[in-house]
Amino acid sequence: MIKTWNYVFRAVFFWINYYLRKDNKSKNNTAFFALLMLIIVQGINLSSVLSIINFLLKQDVINGVSSNEYGIIMFMVLGILNYLSLYRRRKEIFNKYENYAPERKEKGKSLFWLYIAGSVCILFFVGECLVRAE
Repeated sequence: MIKTWNYVFRAVFFWINYYLRKDNKSKNNTAFFALLMLIIVQGINLSSVLSIINFLLKQDVINGVSSNEYGIIMFMVLGILNYLSLYRRRKEIFNKYENYAPERKEKGKSLFWLYIAGSVCILFFVGECLVRAE
């Protein structure tokens, strides 16, 4: 299961970098900014999952931790994990995906945008329907 998620995040990392390189004339540091954007999307998804768990269990899963501390810890852990598994291997990942057939690239683009759109939809659904105001 972890290999599957690593494969998914490699693909998302590639496509974020692809669109950043396409729009950026200097093409410098796009991999770093792609990594930051991926961490933000993962953070949003993780926060959404924790909000759903809080709603279903009707209790706070992360008792005793403020939102600021939780956010800092979560983004540091995601940053370290993504740096070790993706950023250090960025050239290998980018070369692999750039050599895919055009049909496979189109499928990858579609799945990438589906993942991004799904993440945003879940965020708004959770924020609107499940998060309790205190």
